[in-house]
Amino acid sequence: MPIAAAAVVERAEQAAAGTSAALRQALTAHGLTRHRVHQLGAALVTVTLDVPEAQALAVILSRRDALPRQAQPEDEDGWGSGPTETAAAALADVLRAHGTGSYARVLAYGQVSAGLTPQTAQAVVAALIARPGTSSRGRRRGLGSGYKGIAGV
Repeated sequence: MPIAAAAVVERAEQAAAGTSAALRQALTAHGLTRHRVHQLGAALVTVTLDVPEAQALAVILSRRDALPRQAQPEDEDGWGSGPTETAAAALADVLRAHGTGSYARVLAYGQVSAGLTPQTAQAVVAALIARPGTSSRGRRRGLGSGYKGIAGV
């Protein structure tokens, strides 16, 4: 029995590692390059972002038909108490819409850390893949000394 349990845990860790790699790629495809993704066992994937990147991820993941939540002064779950806290609260709200067991918090050095279950991480990857990224900017061609224009593809 212990061998079977070890095999199940190993498969879960391998699947989660694939999820964290896919999450890295999906974030990068949207121009979110200043992030760190860590796999903490089979049950938790963490993403550490700078404040602007956390805000951008919250916007990318938010449903287009949803109205933005309005910040209330001294809101109990972090809204309105500063840009870092507001970014963490916005990201936490959006992550909860993609699955249970996720959170976002402010780190002591001013970054935002989000924790996701592997299932929520997969849902986030699927949502990021479904929305077009920033990688399709067109071909660049030189137009003179040092100037580069954008030509439509």
